[in-house]
Amino acid sequence: MIYFPVAYNVVVLLAVSILYAISAEHVADPEVLNTVIYLGVVITHWSLFYVIVRRLGIGGIKEIIVPKKKMRWPNSILVFVALNVLFKSYMVLALAYARILSWGT
Repeated sequence: MIYFPVAYNVVVLLAVSILYAISAEHVADPEVLNTVIYLGVVITHWSLFYVIVRRLGIGGIKEIIVPKKKMRWPNSILVFVALNVLFKSYMVLALAYARILSWGT
């Protein structure tokens, strides 16, 4: 698991390098480039998940996820709400200032 950041960067770097090597005049379309990067992220994350499941098993994953102490519900709800507000405000501001495009444009 220590090698995950290295594998993560190597897989995406190789995919992007191959994309630029085979594209005309070494210019890749942004949509294709984003798709390649997202696929690299998905492949490395699911590969890490597979390695963790193989090493720990389902019982080991449950031990990692389930808290050993009593869960503090108010703190958990506060973190959940704060992260959602932060994400939603980022999305609204990014759409308002055209930093990201909305669907269909």
